[in-house]
Amino acid sequence: MTLKAIPETERIRREVDLVALIRECGIDLFPAGEDLDGRCPFAEHPSTSLGAGDAPLRVNVRTRTWRCAACGIEGDVVSWVMKHDRVSLAHATVILRARLAGEVAVSPRLARVARPMQGKLPCPLSRDASDDELLSQVVSLYVATFKQRLFARQWMQARGLSKVEVLDAHKTGYADRTLSYRLPRRTNRDDDLRRRLIALGILRETGREHLFGCITIPIFDEEGRVVQMYGRRIWAPAGKSHHELPFPRRGIFGWEALRAGDEVILCQSILDALHFHCAGFANVTATLGADDFGERHLYAFCRYGVKRVLIAFDGNDAGDAEAKRAAAVLGHAGIGCFRLELPRGASVAGLARRMAPASQSLALLIRGARWMGEGPAPLRQVPPVARLEERLALPMTAGAGDPFGFPVLLERYLEWLHVRSFAAATIEHQRHDLHAFIAWCEERSITRPGEVSRAVLRRYQRWLYHQRARKGRDRPLGLATQRSRLTAVRMLLHWLVRTQHLLSNPAADLELPRQPQRLPRGVLGREEAERLMAEPDLATPLGIRDRALLEVLYSTGMRRKEVASLVLEDIDAARGTVMVRLGKGGKDRVVPIGERALAWLGKYLDEVRPLHLKDEALRAVFLTRDGTALHGGMMGYWVRRYVEACGIEKPGACHMLRHTAATLMLEGGADVRYIQEMLGHERLSSTQVYTHVSIGKLKEVHTAT
Repeated sequence: MTLKAIPETERIRREVDLVALIRECGIDLFPAGEDLDGRCPFAEHPSTSLGAGDAPLRVNVRTRTWRCAACGIEGDVVSWVMKHDRVSLAHATVILRARLAGEVAVSPRLARVARPMQGKLPCPLSRDASDDELLSQVVSLYVATFKQRLFARQWMQARGLSKVEVLDAHKTGYADRTLSYRLPRRTNRDDDLRRRLIALGILRETGREHLFGCITIPIFDEEGRVVQMYGRRIWAPAGKSHHELPFPRRGIFGWEALRAGDEVILCQSILDALHFHCAGFANVTATLGADDFGERHLYAFCRYGVKRVLIAFDGNDAGDAEAKRAAAVLGHAGIGCFRLELPRGASVAGLARRMAPASQSLALLIRGARWMGEGPAPLRQVPPVARLEERLALPMTAGAGDPFGFPVLLERYLEWLHVRSFAAATIEHQRHDLHAFIAWCEERSITRPGEVSRAVLRRYQRWLYHQRARKGRDRPLGLATQRSRLTAVRMLLHWLVRTQHLLSNPAADLELPRQPQRLPRGVLGREEAERLMAEPDLATPLGIRDRALLEVLYSTGMRRKEVASLVLEDIDAARGTVMVRLGKGGKDRVVPIGERALAWLGKYLDEVRPLHLKDEALRAVFLTRDGTALHGGMMGYWVRRYVEACGIEKPGACHMLRHTAATLMLEGGADVRYIQEMLGHERLSSTQVYTHVSIGKLKEVHTAT
């Protein structure tokens, strides 16, 4: 790839003042409409007249270009320096870059007006330095160049390597041929410096830098001397990205890791090792390729007493084969080996980028390392990993800046649910279920909804089926939970199709788990219900409150959240009704309430509620002793305590009273459609469940026959 593609060169073309540059070369420019005219220094017979139409050089101020009619040549600021100073494109770029930095001006060798000659940038190397010192000086130059080249830093940041302290600690640099241009001219005395750089592998015989265009990382020996240099070319065809100096491999990357502890992570490449460092793991070393592991690594591990090696080679056939070979060599030396099992075809760098945050994804990789030796695996410390609910609470950073990635589209979808007036609890439930799906996708390098196919959804459905419930790891996820999570995914994908983010819905023909129609287990008989009503201690204010609460639940069949949301204005004692506002599905309804329940409710409102009330503005019916509204969770806790206290061995609490009210009404002859309206069921099938529970009529027929 030519230097024209480098963003910094484009910046130079934009920022260098072409008119000022030409005038510095001794060319006088005169207005010609919106352009400027002058004498061309490149023409074989330049015009001596500067009248209109006679001057062959024309400068277009708006487009920052120049053209010579006599020579038939044209160009921009870079082309001017190349033609004027007789230098290459790369050298012209270096000169202009220095000009912008205020270090040196263009040398006007061909200028008509005499000007003092400007020297080139000073040589960064010392002729009297030893070979080791020369290599160190080259490393320092590359480090300084990396800090100056924005595109080189952006290339590293795009790969998730953005921690400055990590890059500085490993002397990350960039080679851009600056060294070649800053060397002294080829005199007899200075040829020795070039020959030494060629012998060290820094320069080729042609004078070009060997690692030109590469991110560079030096490799040291045990005494801290530079003995090799790794280069990762930024722009290169496939298979030609990794380079090193052309002499035998020596040294080890990460001597500090070997000295620090008895467990080391062995990566296939240095960039993989940097990902571990950026994620907070310092005990990392690396090879220069899967086939590089050899005697120098074995010597270093034995020299510093390494006991365990976690092999983090790529998840492919070559990586697996080299991992087995390395494990055999290390095992023979008494060093235990574990294999970090990457997804098929994945590398550490790819996994760290796609499964954010890398500190969690790489920690999971380490925790799941597979023992490669014989016999039981040795004990080792594993890094802590956030639990599932903690990981779901973390911001999703993988694809966070991608407008077509999961994080951006998920927030837009949840915002749409909010605009459609879905309940806050429903939106949070959707967020939780979709976070679980997105976390599962990111573990498999899927960061966009467009990458989700029918096969992916079937894999997710199978994964849900084999998942263990968080409460009680010995049982799988309930069918209702599986169905809920799949429904959330299907709704998201349907919305993406409607908003034209997807062409088709891969979940259109997704079959949800068949949920069995189970009968309510906790249904009380009349005698049991009366025992429960009589359980609260009526000698205390809280006992009266709890009796009123039980009576309301039993008489109306309301959900506990609906009872918790009752305000004083919702009770119509004259008509014997209660208004349920924004029940399930956001629907209002009016339900009847019995006379006994109204009597206990009136007693509570007259005698007890004023004792607990602290804020006159609070209109909630049921209050705690502290004067706050009684929430649904607390209701369930107290009702369950009363159920256990009266010796009823049936599951449930508030919802058990709802089941009981519906069942007893059916046995009393109430029409199922009236019960449906009272309970607030959207579908009649939900209410018809109670027809199977209420078997009073069936028993009569059975007895009579």
